[in-house]
Amino acid sequence: LSSFNCVEFRTADAPAEVRAYLADDLSLDCSSAEYAEVRTWAYVFLAAWPVGVPVLYVLLLLAAKRAIRDNRSTALSRASSFLWSEYEQRSFWWEPLDLLRRLTITGFVLIGTQGSPQLRVLAALLVTILFITMQFLLSPFKRPLDDRMMMLGHVCLLVILIAALVINVCNLSADTCETFGMGSTSYLPALVFVIFGTAMLVAGVLLLVWAAGRYASSLPTLRLVENG
Repeated sequence: LSSFNCVEFRTADAPAEVRAYLADDLSLDCSSAEYAEVRTWAYVFLAAWPVGVPVLYVLLLLAAKRAIRDNRSTALSRASSFLWSEYEQRSFWWEPLDLLRRLTITGFVLIGTQGSPQLRVLAALLVTILFITMQFLLSPFKRPLDDRMMMLGHVCLLVILIAALVINVCNLSADTCETFGMGSTSYLPALVFVIFGTAMLVAGVLLLVWAAGRYASSLPTLRLVENG
């Protein structure tokens, strides 16, 4: 997916031109025939992995759907248990959907958004908000702690994306940045979001420690009886 990530530069020519180069290889012009060949191969591998794997997961779950819902152990349901065993029966399909979410916010947003970093962040932001809503409504995991940790992860990602959007806006226009009430540069907004994000991570660690303590206290106590 990085093959679709082109970075634009303004030339010093008169009149000035905007040229795009591949972020991973700045010697490759995104308007050249060589890049067109690279992009063609990228579409082939896109179908093989970022699209092919989620589709394969969906097909496996559909094939094992009846056995999963009837709590029957079959060869296919056991082989595909890594996809559904951590989730409630009603949400056995969650794993490929979450994989699609991760692929979208880390890769698919690069497609067709050349020169528009704000559009990429906005698309990832909307996907994250959608999944926060679904996570809240469905609570797909069997263990409540997993639901809480997933929700915390979504909120941390939401904070990071909002920070990226604000920082991008501040880098583009000092006047627009001042409307956020944090000065004309991106330093103060970045600092605020770093502090908030760190607080969220600390909250996650404390939640894990609390959950571990509760789990330890629920374990049965073994007492040794001395034989006389």
